[in-house]
Amino acid sequence: MITFKTFLQENSQLTESYKNIMSKSDKEKYVDAVLDILQSSYKDIGGIKTPSFMSRDAAIEGPHMWKLVVRDGKVVAVNIYKDDGTGRKSVLAGTDGSVQGKREMAKLITDDVTRSYTEISDAMERFVFKRFPELADKYKIPNTEAIKHLQPGEARIPEDDDGYHYDRKIGGSWHTKIMLGTPGKTFY
Repeated sequence: MITFKTFLQENSQLTESYKNIMSKSDKEKYVDAVLDILQSSYKDIGGIKTPSFMSRDAAIEGPHMWKLVVRDGKVVAVNIYKDDGTGRKSVLAGTDGSVQGKREMAKLITDDVTRSYTEISDAMERFVFKRFPELADKYKIPNTEAIKHLQPGEARIPEDDDGYHYDRKIGGSWHTKIMLGTPGKTFY
């Protein structure tokens, strides 16, 4: 009888891991899978608006950190971060649409809320507040603090102010957002 550790070493097809990708050479290995997931995840809301992910070359050259969830050799969930000067910010996220991918995204959200921050809206906001209401309430950032992490003039507090939501100009249009997480943490 072999040990479980030996079994895993001999059966490399059981590749279940998180991968933090920062180098261009590592990005080249995963860029197609990452872009497929992100394009699919953002297609219903007008596509990806982040310039550094509008093309394959831009994604590879970008300064971002990619956190990938790989199961059985396949990328099932992606979270893309940038260090924006106020901390590690999640700027894009998506899944392959599978139950496993959605489960892994939920785990990424709960694991990363203490070491990064993000802006969410629409489907992702509904998902987070429905699935993790206590976590969302604990880590939501007041809008007056949230807009300090954005460029001047690109965010405003709406007339029906609830203390947390704000409007942000993206691609020439205003979108209602809420910020969650822990600003001030960096990649390293």
